[in-house]
Amino acid sequence: MANLAPAPVYQGLCAKCFRKKYPVVAPVDMLDLSRCTSCGSFLLRSGWSKVDRDLALTQLLREAMPPLAPYERVGFTQVAREEDANNLAVTVKAVGRFQDLAPVQDFHLRVRIKPSLCDTCQKQRGRYFEGILQVRGEDRDLAPREIRAVRTFVAARVDRSEDREAFVSRMEEVDGGLDFYVSQNALAKGLARDLAGAFGGTVSSSPKLFGQREGREVYRVTALVRLGAFQKGDVVRHKGSLAEVTSVRPFVVLRDLETGESRRFKPK
Repeated sequence: MANLAPAPVYQGLCAKCFRKKYPVVAPVDMLDLSRCTSCGSFLLRSGWSKVDRDLALTQLLREAMPPLAPYERVGFTQVAREEDANNLAVTVKAVGRFQDLAPVQDFHLRVRIKPSLCDTCQKQRGRYFEGILQVRGEDRDLAPREIRAVRTFVAARVDRSEDREAFVSRMEEVDGGLDFYVSQNALAKGLARDLAGAFGGTVSSSPKLFGQREGREVYRVTALVRLGAFQKGDVVRHKGSLAEVTSVRPFVVLRDLETGESRRFKPK
């Protein structure tokens, strides 16, 4: 007869009795999950997070139901069914890990979705700002096409930012250019550098004491970009002939409209 290997034992119990004695988690009947009605972010223990609902539910379960001893870790899968706009009936599978065992515990709970506003959206609605980005021309007003291009550029840069605290509170067309009121001083300075690099121009900044927060002085920074006298696409007269501006950084590059010759110079 073949020798049968002994069944593994876990803390003095066979696998079946171990699963029966030790539940993976302590289930709860109900959980609350705050959701921002403006941007759709969910409030988790780590803060507001812009993730889809399934990921938010998985994280919520992890936060609410850690593994019970002796399990080393637990994973969750869930299926949510909408009872109404603010209530979910959730079927949960909790899979525990202990040595080579992976017991599964099934249970049901209700998740109540609590409409709220995240910190960032509250600030946006309150037109909160810390920094100001000013865009002007060098001894001239911005042309309408420059105004459109700058607005598009700023919107695209902010939309691509991975920092959810970065936003434009408001934008104003003023004599000679544009003013952007932004959520962070660093955002104002970063946008100023990017604009100067893309359109050609100079950057300066000036801080102004705004108040105090938790005993520390708070400054608002105004970042000023002055776009150069020339922009890509301009037609100018240079050395007695008409030429098109084809580049503005780091030198102004001109293409002679008659000969096609390119030449460059650095404006003073």
